[in-house]
Amino acid sequence: MRQGQMPKSGNGDRWIAIRLFVTAYLICLFFMDSTSHGVFTRTNRFQYLAYALVDNQTIDISGVEQVYGETIEAYEVQGRRVQIVNPGLGLLVSPVYALSSLLSIEERIGLQSGDNAVILYQGLVFALAINAMMAAVFVTSLWLILRWLGLTIRLSMGLAVGIGWGSMAAYYFTAGTNVQTAVETSLCTLAWVFVIGLNRGRRLPSPAFWSGFFLGIAILVNVPAIITTFCTFL
Repeated sequence: MRQGQMPKSGNGDRWIAIRLFVTAYLICLFFMDSTSHGVFTRTNRFQYLAYALVDNQTIDISGVEQVYGETIEAYEVQGRRVQIVNPGLGLLVSPVYALSSLLSIEERIGLQSGDNAVILYQGLVFALAINAMMAAVFVTSLWLILRWLGLTIRLSMGLAVGIGWGSMAAYYFTAGTNVQTAVETSLCTLAWVFVIGLNRGRRLPSPAFWSGFFLGIAILVNVPAIITTFCTFL
């Protein structure tokens, strides 16, 4: 009887996780900071590398700085302006901007509505691909970990939502520009989904590989993730 109930429970958790992901995604997007400090009013420093990769096919951001102004988080390396520290966010959002560029969306918006509308659109893309996405990943991953550790659905939900929206994580996910620490936390939590899943005998695809992969991306996003990575493999 118990064996017959396990798939049903697993399917139930899966559907709850999907709904939780969508809900957290939409809530984060709804509460995104629209002030002068948010992603909708100016180009943030994490977009520079993405623009350089997509528009100029290089990691040299000097061409982007000529358009949007200099950023303090860049260093001179053999005559090039390179973002050595925390390049991960730029790499993560690059595929989305590449697709937008391929479809000439920014060019069309610029011709119809002007440069301010382009900046608004670019900020929206960043919020969709990074802020809202990582907030949803964090809350959902935390819920799955708590469930696999044996907590009830309600208690897991309460803790995941409470930690996600009742801590500074909510601020950094919705603040827009200083999101690297929140994204690092999200990626490390996602990596731990595979670690806990492997420990609890869950059927996950290549858990050792994916946990290492997401921890590696987390280090690129924010260097202090090295500490989490070191502790994970102890």
